Formats: sequence, C-alpha cells, structure tokens
Amino acid sequence: MENEMVRNITNTLAAIQNELQQIRVNSIPTSCTSGSFKETNAYYIRPYGYKENSFLVLCDFENYFNLGGGWTVFQRRMDGSVDFYRDWESYKNGFGDIDGEHWLGLEKLHLMTRSGRHELLVLLKDFEENLAYALYDDFKIGSETEKYNLTVGNYSGTAGDKLTHHNGMKFTTSDQDNNPRDGRENCAISYKGAWWFQRCYDR
Repeated sequence: MENEMVRNITNTLAAIQNELQQIRVNSIPTSCTSGSFKETNAYYIRPYGYKENSFLVLCDFENYFNLGGGWTVFQRRMDGSVDFYRDWESYKNGFGDIDGEHWLGLEKLHLMTRSGRHELLVLLKDFEENLAYALYDDFKIGSETEKYNLTVGNYSGTAGDKLTHHNGMKFTTSDQDNNPRDGRENCAISYKGAWWFQRCYDR
C-alpha cells in the first residue's frame, strides 16, 4: 500500500513537472512582435513549430521611416570587428556578438520565415549618420536541403534595390559554391564574404 502511494505521488509530480515545462515552452514568444517586448534589446524566441530550445535574437523597436518596430536583426555590421569571411557551418549556425557585429544564422532564418509572411528591412548608414532603407514586402529563407535559397518580394525605399536580382539564389560560402557559373570563380572567395550570389559584380 505504501509503495503504491509513493508510486502515485511520483507519477503525479512527474506529470506536474511536464505540465510546467510545457507552460514554460509555450510562454516563450515566437518572434519579436509576438511577445510583450517594447524596447530594443536581446530576447529569447522560439519560432512556431520549432521543438528545440529557444534562441537569442536582437529585437529592434526603432520606428525607422515610420515603418514600425519589432524587427529581428539577423545581420549587423558596423566597424569591421568581426570577420565575415567564414565557412558554410559558420553561416548556418551564426557567429559574432548579439550586441555588436553578428550573423544570426541561416538555420534560424529558415525557422523564423518558413511559416507566415515576413518583411525584410535593410538599413544603410554612412559615416555622416545618413540613413537609407530598402523594404521588401516578402522574405523567406529555404531549408538547408534547398541551400537556404532566398525569396524576396516587392521593393520600396531609398537605398536602391540590391536583392531582387538575387531572388531565388542559393547561399554561397567560400567552401560551398551553390551558384556555379560555367566554371568561373566562387564569388564568396572573390569578395571574402558570403551571399545569395547571382553574379559576382551584382552583389
């Protein structure tokens, strides 16, 4: 009888722990805009349908050009302190400091954009603090099997359209050229970087 009571209590505690864990998992926002976040900072998110642990992202709530806030920053380059000439695994998983220069990671981008419709905002600032922008009304990154191919929608803005030409391209790094052009050079090696290259001179 006593053993049965202990077993029942143990099972009950295990069920409670599982329920609490599920509550914790479900309480993690799926994006920068789905939680109670209001200020620009680093937050943990867990994209819809993602069964693994949450991950840290930089959420930007500045209202640039009256476009609203809540943007998830996936690439930030300011002062050259981080080397962006890296291999496929680095670009897949991400690198750098979330509070400084960084690349969030292609796999995370895929997880965040695989469901629903997403916008892409590109901000360019010169040394005199002048700001320009490019807004795309659709943005999606494919899976690793699809070589993280790029999908962008219609462009608007002041920075010029530099991505439509690369729409549909697979991601290329120095050790994985996924857009070969009749035996010509790997653009990632030529530019000491990585991108969704259509042609080397049209990055």
